[in-house]
Order: sequence, then structure tokens, then C-alpha cells
Amino acid sequence: MGAKKLIQRSNDIKVLVEWAPTWMGNAGYGADDLPRCLNELGLEDIRVSDDWLEKEVGIEKFRHVLATDGSGKRFANIFAQRKQ
Repeated sequence: MGAKKLIQRSNDIKVLVEWAPTWMGNAGYGADDLPRCLNELGLEDIRVSDDWLEKEVGIEKFRHVLATDGSGKRFANIFAQRKQ
């Protein structure tokens, strides 16, 4: 079936994904492709557990942190769910 179809057809779904924005960029993807894809699949409540800051932040806050980070070592976990 594939993950995209499974996510699209599941009403009460929660997803936890490890996210390495720099590695995505190195592989030719945009750093923001993963959260954008999750959003396009209907997962609107997206939160980021920032490994560096050791706290949870919203996606917009993490985008800002990522844009100002020069280390290239940012890793995070994304928790996303469909709003009920």
C-alpha cells in the first residue's frame, strides 16, 4: 500500500519520524520537504523534539532555529498527527 496511502486513509494517526535536515539537503532534498509532505498528507499538528536544545518546539520555531544554525549537525524527531 505504501506509507503515503496509509497515512491518507487513516483518520486517527500519529507519526513519529527522525529528521536530519542537513542530510536531506546533502541527498538533494529540501530540508523542509519532510514536514511539508506530512502537512500535505493532512497531518497538521506537527511538533519537533529538538535534540540540540533538548526541548519540544513548533515547526515554525524549528525552521527559524535551523535557518540560523551553522553547525549542520541538527537532528530532531517530528511528531505529527491529524487534527480531530
